[in-house]
Amino acid sequence: MQDYLSEEELEAMNTQKFSGRASIFRFDDVEQTFSDFKEISEGKPLWKYFVLLALLFILCEVLIIKFMK
Repeated sequence: MQDYLSEEELEAMNTQKFSGRASIFRFDDVEQTFSDFKEISEGKPLWKYFVLLALLFILCEVLIIKFMK
């Protein structure tokens, strides 16, 4: 039979051995767990922000060129 540590024991071990730097995840809901792992591994898609930022810079450049003439 395999023994498991309680939440308190895991927190104490994290504090002692890793100075609280380790992340401890609690798995209560399987669906939520999979979505959490997907978000952690893939991150947030930032391409939309970069496209908007590029369009903003193009607009600024066009306006600068227009008003400099």
